[in-house]
Amino acid sequence: MADNDDTGRHIVETGDYLALDDGGLSQCLLEGDEPVDESYPGSQFRFPLLNDGPIKSVPINVVVTGRRHYWVGNGKSRSRCKVEFVGDGEPSTYVGAWVYFDSNW
Repeated sequence: MADNDDTGRHIVETGDYLALDDGGLSQCLLEGDEPVDESYPGSQFRFPLLNDGPIKSVPINVVVTGRRHYWVGNGKSRSRCKVEFVGDGEPSTYVGAWVYFDSNW
């Protein structure tokens, strides 16, 4: 079961499932990156991409913005979140998403 932070919101962890809004990609979160320099601050997680190109995942940060919603009958839960696609020398971009906790995806 996911832990809570000091505000009572649930902590997102590697392996949690992220579903981007507007029918975007949905994938399990991978381990993030360490900071490199001032132009790249690192990331909490990496988000896998489904492509044959050289870039297999992109750096993201996830902030839980909503309360926990439980699914009746299966014990799984989800929360609304804001996803930051971390810029590498350029501004970051943001989207909304659902993060799914307590799951075996």
